[in-house]
Amino acid sequence: MALRFSENIDFVGFTTTLRTAYERASLASESRIPVFLLGEPGVGKETFARAIAEGAFVKLRCDLLAPRRWTDLLSDTFDGFPFEFSDSAALFLEGIETVPKAVQRRFAAIVRSASFKPRVLLSSTVPYRELRERGVFAPEFDALLTAFPIFLPPLRDRGADVAELASVFLRDACRRLGVWPRGLTERELDQIRKTEFPDNLDGLRRLMEHAALSGSLPREAPERSPELEREPARTPSPARQTVPIPEEENDGRFLSLDESISRHIERALRLTNGVVEGKNGAAALLQINPYTLRSRMRKMKIDWTKFRDEP
Repeated sequence: MALRFSENIDFVGFTTTLRTAYERASLASESRIPVFLLGEPGVGKETFARAIAEGAFVKLRCDLLAPRRWTDLLSDTFDGFPFEFSDSAALFLEGIETVPKAVQRRFAAIVRSASFKPRVLLSSTVPYRELRERGVFAPEFDALLTAFPIFLPPLRDRGADVAELASVFLRDACRRLGVWPRGLTERELDQIRKTEFPDNLDGLRRLMEHAALSGSLPREAPERSPELEREPARTPSPARQTVPIPEEENDGRFLSLDESISRHIERALRLTNGVVEGKNGAAALLQINPYTLRSRMRKMKIDWTKFRDEP
């Protein structure tokens, strides 16, 4: 059975960096075994899940699922669920590390029952070894995850595909935005190969939307260092690790969660001199997507310019 990747946009690299994932996904599409998709945010887990699925596809964010919805899911009749459970249906649970253990046990029992017919697809952005060390999963649920795991590598480990992916995303952006279609020039392709671009596909897609609208790639993107080419994983520089983080004044009361998050973001901005994006920015230090960080900063009314050194 051929996998149904929509327009092949996120399927670049099936003979290179995604070959192993593609082969395992092809095997999964021929069976009803639960599939566990692992990888960082934005690497294409949902795309793979939809390609493996055949019929109705329902995605559930486990971290946002209300207790009542879990009750509906685990009821014998599945009352209140948005689709009829059938042989062709697929249920995609995103962020399964947030599922309570009591729910895990009940869900595992239901999946193994003869009355449960849909294909089950699960995903997590947390490394499986870390999840096991934290004791996140009940044994019954853990058995579902280990049945058929598929790991999707981050964009930084797909150097052979970045230029091709960028070209596909640029053509798609021109079509969607109504811009005169164009391809990447050799100079732009060379810049892409030498530039430290976003870790995930969504970030690269947004970058190509910028290129489609402005007619060129951003000039301020930092070049890749030889050390980064040899070491795919990003780690803070030794100098960054030795800089002391100043203690915030506290009036003695217990801080709310929002206050704690706000102060943590401010410490990161102070440490990075107000830089949000890039490998030396606050987003990298906090290990969060820069777009997510900017959204939280706007919500918490954190002005990054206050953390810039005076000229």
